[in-house]
Amino acid sequence: MLTLKGHKHPIQSVAFAPDGTALLTVDGGSGIRVWDLPSGKLRWEASEYYFSSAAFTPDSKFVITADRAGNRPVDLGARKRLPFEMQYPVRLHDSVTGVVAPGPFQYPTGEGLYELTFTPDGTRCVARPGFDTKDLVWWEYPSGSPLPPWKNVVGHDYWKFRAMAIAPDGRTLAGVNTEGLSIFDMPDGELRLRHAFKVVQGEARFAYHPDGRQIVFASGTRGAMFDLEKRSEIVEIKQAKKHFLALAFTMDGRHLATVSNEETVKFWDPSTGQLATEYAWEVGGLRCLAFAPDGTTAATGGTGKKIVVWDLDA
Repeated sequence: MLTLKGHKHPIQSVAFAPDGTALLTVDGGSGIRVWDLPSGKLRWEASEYYFSSAAFTPDSKFVITADRAGNRPVDLGARKRLPFEMQYPVRLHDSVTGVVAPGPFQYPTGEGLYELTFTPDGTRCVARPGFDTKDLVWWEYPSGSPLPPWKNVVGHDYWKFRAMAIAPDGRTLAGVNTEGLSIFDMPDGELRLRHAFKVVQGEARFAYHPDGRQIVFASGTRGAMFDLEKRSEIVEIKQAKKHFLALAFTMDGRHLATVSNEETVKFWDPSTGQLATEYAWEVGGLRCLAFAPDGTTAATGGTGKKIVVWDLDA
């Protein structure tokens, strides 16, 4: 087990590199760090920009970041801000050194970008722009060439997607917002289905099952497995008090892992909704989790500003 320290704010997200050699962590102050695995040594960190989204590229060569609304000064000491024409860029950081590469990705100023997500085959990526548009924007990778955007995909919800993901087979894209779950066919963006469910305090989480035929979503203390072919909920998952804050399937799909601002990671049987086991870590309330591509390692973090990386076989 590794315990990684150094963030100055609670941990908001963790993600393994596709090749499994590094871990990306993002805190609530938008500072990012990349850690070497399995050594746990810090490769590099960045906090000079207000990162709204960060992810490994599919080839593990870069960490791609997008900035939020330009309200973070570049030079915190001098309180200098980026010129307007340089705000909201998409950057490619070398995953080993952190050096910013000449980025091919172009995006006009005026809006931040959120939820940068790559297709499973690594040839395209998508992001949602700003707070007041219902579109999704697309690029090719690695060329960075823009692709036709999806227009007005969010429906009537002003606050847009709370979360977004692409199915493991690359055939659908799903988003969750205050209206519920929306599923779109790829690559054209045609709406396949919508499923309404109660969203508590404007927050919802979801994840595709590895087989791509089911989705789990959760808001407040209630979660549910949803079958895409049957178009219905098939299993309910409930907690007594704590709200679900993050969830992810193990790589074999046998368990669903969740965190809820407690010091434990809970593993559920997705076929029954019953709690199977728990991992307890004394690092404060947990807010995020992820599994390594080979399925043998997991990572979590939260209010304690620490990250725990552990072997699932241990």
